Amino acid sequence: MAALRWVVAVVASVVAFFAVAVPWAVLSAGGHDPWEVIGPVERCGRGRGAGRSGLVGLPGRCTRRRCARTRGAAVGTREGEHAGRVQDALELRERVLADRERVLGDDHPDTLSARHNLANSYSAVGRVQDALDLGERVLADRERVLGDDHPDTLSARHNLAVSYSDAGRVQDALELRERVLADRERVLGDDHPDTLTARHNLAVSYSAVGRFQDALNLSERVLADRERVLGDDHPDTLTARHNLAVSYSDAGRVQDALNLSERVLADRERVLGDDHPDTLTARSNLAVSYSAVGRVQDALTLRERVLADRERVLGDDHPDTLSARHNLAVSYSAVGRFQDALNLSERVLADYERVLGDDHPNTLTARHNLAFFYGAVGRFQDALNLSERVLADRERVLGDDHPDTLSARHNLARARDAAAAVQQPDTATPATAPDHQPPSATPEQPV
Repeated sequence: MAALRWVVAVVASVVAFFAVAVPWAVLSAGGHDPWEVIGPVERCGRGRGAGRSGLVGLPGRCTRRRCARTRGAAVGTREGEHAGRVQDALELRERVLADRERVLGDDHPDTLSARHNLANSYSAVGRVQDALDLGERVLADRERVLGDDHPDTLSARHNLAVSYSDAGRVQDALELRERVLADRERVLGDDHPDTLTARHNLAVSYSAVGRFQDALNLSERVLADRERVLGDDHPDTLTARHNLAVSYSDAGRVQDALNLSERVLADRERVLGDDHPDTLTARSNLAVSYSAVGRVQDALTLRERVLADRERVLGDDHPDTLSARHNLAVSYSAVGRFQDALNLSERVLADYERVLGDDHPNTLTARHNLAFFYGAVGRFQDALNLSERVLADRERVLGDDHPDTLSARHNLARARDAAAAVQQPDTATPATAPDHQPPSATPEQPV
């Protein structure tokens, strides 16, 4: 009997070890809760739908988040450590999913969770379409196996909305987020942390489709709720404070945005560390605020740091790194370095088309900015040709009345004036004819 008790004790110890050590290893490697992942906190963004000209959000307006848009992401201090850990987590999750499908079957709840978490890892490494495709399967599986109102189904629905946003399908993201919030309020209650996250993300979607006042109103409520429920220094509260600063920018309250952005950066450096992806996003958005109040050299200096940090921490092709490169081109323009802006903008557009696709809102913004830079260096016909494409693309993707479409329409009129002035120099000089909306920088809102 004693021997039997000894065997039972040993087995229990082994089980306890794996119950703690394996989840912790996954968490340390990739920054997600290994049992259930609500969704990338940032993404830039990565998230980052488009806002108005001059203030444009990424998937996340991270973009996201929300992103290495990950809640509690492990942060490396050596070059590439974070990106390596996220990739390690992805590879481990692929194995976990294959093992669970083989051992437990396709529809076992643990297999569904493994599939759900793999979709989040795809998002964390910037594989937007893979995350979207797998997210759609996860939601369909959970609705079928667990039912529409099971908390895991609500999480899958939430994460699919994140993937829609990352892929630039901003209207689909908005519609799904409205449902997610209603479902969570009904099933979980108004103050459940997942309900607060749903409310937060709906505010992001309002901004992405140009409903800036709705976004601001809801962002103020989200911050108040999170401070009350979670406390001032909880990472989700920091994210809410960050997003309220972005909403202030969208609403034209640039000094309020600057003041809050400075607090957000200080809070994130203190709580999360200098190299955490959310801290990098806060630094990026402070640069946007500097630019908005005319501190263009401060914005340029900070953006050079953000780009170097993101290339080191996240890698060259991560959506947040692309955003940093995009914003540095805007800063070059702001200080009159138009050729540098043009050269970098051509790279940014090529990168966005390759990584995110031709119709992603961030790609449209990069195309818009490249047209502006063509005009700035006197290539007026190139500016006109690209401006015509930008307007057609934005009307098709974002709709006729989206603020970015209105900006594209304005810029096309000015590009036509500039091109005509070149042909008829007695009516206007090419240097003064254009009055384009300025190139668009990207404050990033986590999702």
